Amino acid sequence: MDNFIFSLQNIAYNINITISALLRHQLIWGFALGFAASTLIHLFVITSNPRMLPTLITKKPAESFASLSTRNKKGTYDVPYSAFKREYDRVRIVLYSVLLAFLVVVIIALVRY
Repeated sequence: MDNFIFSLQNIAYNINITISALLRHQLIWGFALGFAASTLIHLFVITSNPRMLPTLITKKPAESFASLSTRNKKGTYDVPYSAFKREYDRVRIVLYSVLLAFLVVVIIALVRY
């Protein structure tokens, strides 16, 4: 049983060393910041109003629609929910695909090196 505890401590120590070495590496930070900047630029390009991004990313579609859409004098919404839902889905697809691509790149880098 003593060997098991020492092996767990060794695994934790090796994980700690690897993560701290990666966090100190300048290329990792450059890649992460560049990837984040590219993601924001792509999200700004695909949305009609970039100020809506925080709400679109953090809230559910019905809550986002209620807080972002405006009404005209008759009391109806200016933009139909279906059009809003298409833009909401487009933003979510881009965000999730970018996160997936980032995780794949990180996993490949960790496995390969």
